[in-house]
Amino acid sequence: MSKLVAAMAGAVVVVACGGGASSAPPATTASPHNGVTPAPRCDPADLATCDRACASGDIAVCAQLGALYATAEGELADLRDVPRAARYLEQACAADELPSCYLLAWSLDVGTELGPDPARAATLYQHACAGALAEACGALGTLYEDGRGVPKDEARAAELYRIPCDRGSVGYCNNLGRMYKYGRGVPRDLGRARALFEHGCAAADLLACNNLGVLYEQGIGVAIDYVRARALYVQACEGGEPRGCHNLGVLATDGHGEPADPAAARAWFQRACDAGLTESCPGAAP
Repeated sequence: MSKLVAAMAGAVVVVACGGGASSAPPATTASPHNGVTPAPRCDPADLATCDRACASGDIAVCAQLGALYATAEGELADLRDVPRAARYLEQACAADELPSCYLLAWSLDVGTELGPDPARAATLYQHACAGALAEACGALGTLYEDGRGVPKDEARAAELYRIPCDRGSVGYCNNLGRMYKYGRGVPRDLGRARALFEHGCAAADLLACNNLGVLYEQGIGVAIDYVRARALYVQACEGGEPRGCHNLGVLATDGHGEPADPAAARAWFQRACDAGLTESCPGAAP
């Protein structure tokens, strides 16, 4: 049972596009599907029994199998089979198992072997959102913000981000904060943006820490404070957010309250580059 839970935990991340005026490339997140995975009902070591249970109408087991095949990783990575997962998820979603609708939508949204098919993803997200699955509302918001599968509507995106943010999904608070920062879909409100980034950062959303650092580095709605910005970037970088590493590279390049340190800058850029932020790679070159 524990292996099954581990295979599914935190596997779904939907990322919104969006502009950003930070030193690093645009910084936006959405929340992982915490809290939307059904409780385990079958043992991954005995999938044949699970399959029979699903075939006999146990929708909770169908949902579990779909989640397993869609998100298997680590010791269970060989089980990952998205087309097979989709068959189970379709069956569970048709029975209003909303987490399955959400996971199927994600598979279509991010472009797995099933897609991408953002229009179908939007329909599924909408169904799950209407059923009060807050994470699905936020994921639907990313589609409206980007205009993928639905007409671009930033006001609608902001409304949808607010739903999971208010229910504790801090990644969507970061997205909403970005909307307030730029006045996209909502009136520009830098104080509200800062409060949302602070809320996310306090809850260990590393991208929110990075985005809060940008406000202090650039004096956006606050007095410029390079010490505070640097501390926030370190928090983000050390936690695994490469944009924080990138921005530390920018600070080391420009000085900003400390002597410029090209060697340190290259090291920060290299760290971000190694973490997959390709925009940082040129800065790592000697």
